[in-house]
Amino acid sequence: MAKRGNNEGSIYRRKDRRWGASLTLPNGKRKHFYSRTRADAAERLRQAQHLAGQGLPIPPQRVAFGSFAEKWLEEIARPRLRPRTTHGYRSILYHDLLPEFSRTRLAELTPARIQAYMNAKLEVGLSPQTVKNHHALLRRILGDAHRYGLVGQNTAKLVSPPRVVREPIRPLSVPEARSLLEALRGDRLEALVHLAIMTGMRSGELLGLTWDMLDLERGELRVERALQRLDGEYRLVETKTHRSRRRLPLPQETAALLSARRAAQAEDRRCAGPRWLDQWGLVFTNEQGWPTDAKAVRRRLDTALARAGLPHIRVHDLRHTAASLMLAAGTPLKVVQEVLGHSTIAVTSEVYAHLAPELAREATDSVARLLSAAPAAR
Repeated sequence: MAKRGNNEGSIYRRKDRRWGASLTLPNGKRKHFYSRTRADAAERLRQAQHLAGQGLPIPPQRVAFGSFAEKWLEEIARPRLRPRTTHGYRSILYHDLLPEFSRTRLAELTPARIQAYMNAKLEVGLSPQTVKNHHALLRRILGDAHRYGLVGQNTAKLVSPPRVVREPIRPLSVPEARSLLEALRGDRLEALVHLAIMTGMRSGELLGLTWDMLDLERGELRVERALQRLDGEYRLVETKTHRSRRRLPLPQETAALLSARRAAQAEDRRCAGPRWLDQWGLVFTNEQGWPTDAKAVRRRLDTALARAGLPHIRVHDLRHTAASLMLAAGTPLKVVQEVLGHSTIAVTSEVYAHLAPELAREATDSVARLLSAAPAAR
């Protein structure tokens, strides 16, 4: 019987009903792999052949996903993640990934296994966005496992996440924005909504704004932190990305509303007396100095929208309103990116691509008006 050559492999069924695969390495030794299905064994063999063909070492097969993933979250990922991201990862890991893959060896997480997992989650009713989040976490975990030499490649990169249909953006038009601000005149929420529409700040950035980040005399503010609530506890955290740290100009009317907000807060502090609690110097607080709750903002916004006869929008749509108004006014896309704090101009372009046809029509109409107004050449 002829001896198998280097990088030749075979697949066979074991007595314990598992599938095995073996590979002849360049040094003449045989490498064996074991899987629950023939497809997994074949995929593991293919990966090993690819690595051996490149002269790369074949990672060990015995490391379980569960033991590595738990260590990854607490020791590798958590120090570089925002608290809310860590909270979300922990929820996905312990609620979904570990029950499915805890005892599965990292080497057995083939593209087929990952795809089957995502298909099953979609079938039980999870949204495409949620399943996409699961895929993103698997990709990060396996990416670091690959970096540490525990797997031959990041198999999650070979699997496409489900397609997510972006929800339609519903920004306010200029007349609608005016109606909303009129409905909020004198309301505790007036300055916050006005600031959101003028600057496009994120909800957490607005609620995490502190007085030391404002210069009302010069008419500008610094965006440096955001307010988050995790497990019932408020936290001030760093902004989403380094691009999110930015300076923004304040229109005169907005600065005046913020000055009025400071005076109203001083009256709140006087009335609350020793019950006043404001540990960070926040701009937007309730009557006792506590951070303004995001749910309370949504309720008051809904009330104002109904009072103005406007359709329901989310608080985040105020950010979209700011962007759409800037673009409609002819603000260059790069400037809009900087104001919004997007990481790249590609993000800004993708989010507001739906505005392109309308803006293009306004641009061509502007050219037409210029030409029609020009005197005829003699």
